[in-house]
Amino acid sequence: MRLVLSLLPALGCGAVMFACVRMMSGHGKGPSGAKPDSERELMDLRDEVARLKAERSVPGEDTSSFPAPRG
Repeated sequence: MRLVLSLLPALGCGAVMFACVRMMSGHGKGPSGAKPDSERELMDLRDEVARLKAERSVPGEDTSSFPAPRG
């Protein structure tokens, strides 16, 4: 009986750790686990960033409204 009681904390710790790992395994899977709305929003934001980068790099365009780059 003493042996069972002395092993109980270790068994309980292992069981709780296993449960935590199982619960957390669904988180952080990246885009495959993302909702369709958030994927669409992410694509829209990437398109906007690309468009803004392209606008900023157009030669001969007036960029006086932008602050001068540091460095």
